[in-house]
Amino acid sequence: MRIDAKFLQQSGVLLSGGQRQQLAIARALMTEPRLLILDEPTEGIQASVVAEIERTILDLSAGGNLQVLLVEQHIGFALGGG
Repeated sequence: MRIDAKFLQQSGVLLSGGQRQQLAIARALMTEPRLLILDEPTEGIQASVVAEIERTILDLSAGGNLQVLLVEQHIGFALGGG
């Protein structure tokens, strides 16, 4: 995921729902976990952001150092197909 510089100094409470979801994922990844548990990471997020989150999760898990447990209603996302 890329970070837009205009958001770096902004309080998390001022972010949109999708931006807050991305922030939550980023915070979890900062700890360099071996297991990332995601519960409905696409809930209420626009399609372009969903695609970015999907690419990021696939890239992170492809490295072999991160396992992802995903709870998701959108089967295409869950299967890695958008």
